[in-house]
Amino acid sequence: MPHYAGALGALVDGFTNNPIAIYEMGPPAAAVEYFMINWLLHLVGWRPASLFVEDELGEHYAGGVLTHGGSLANLTALIAARSRIAPEVWNEGNPEDLAIVASGQSHYSVTRAAGILGIGAKGVVPLELDCRGEVIPDRLPAALGLKLFMVAGAIRRQRVVIPMT
Repeated sequence: MPHYAGALGALVDGFTNNPIAIYEMGPPAAAVEYFMINWLLHLVGWRPASLFVEDELGEHYAGGVLTHGGSLANLTALIAARSRIAPEVWNEGNPEDLAIVASGQSHYSVTRAAGILGIGAKGVVPLELDCRGEVIPDRLPAALGLKLFMVAGAIRRQRVVIPMT
C-alpha cells in the first residue's frame, strides 16, 4: 500500500497531467517533486535545497529528481555522473576514455544507457565477482587507465524461507 503522501502527490500529478521539465510547465507537479525530494533528503540526513536559490550560493546541498522506473533512474544517474566527470560533453561530445564498471548481475538498463549516452557496450567493463557475488579486488578490470565515472552494482537477490511452525 503506498504512503498517503505519495498517493496524494500522484493524485495531484495525475489530475494536472503536466510535465515538470521546468516549473512553468507544471507548477503543481514540480512543487510536489521538490517537497518529496527534500523530505527524502531530510530522512537520510542530507541538507536539502532551499526554495530560494540566493540562499544556496557557495553552499553544498543535495537534490534529485523523481523518475517512473529503474531504467530511467539508471539513465538519469549515468547522465549526472558523466556530466560531473566530463562537463564539456555537451559541446565536445564524450571523451574516448569514459568507462562504466559493472558486474554481470547489474540491471540490463546500465548497458542500454551506455549505448544511449554514446559510450556503447564496449565502454561497460565487466567486474569479476566471487561465488558470493562480492567484488574480487585483485581482478579489477583493465579499466584502470580509463576515466571511470560509474560503478554499477546489484543487490543480491536471495530467496527467503520463513519456517511455518
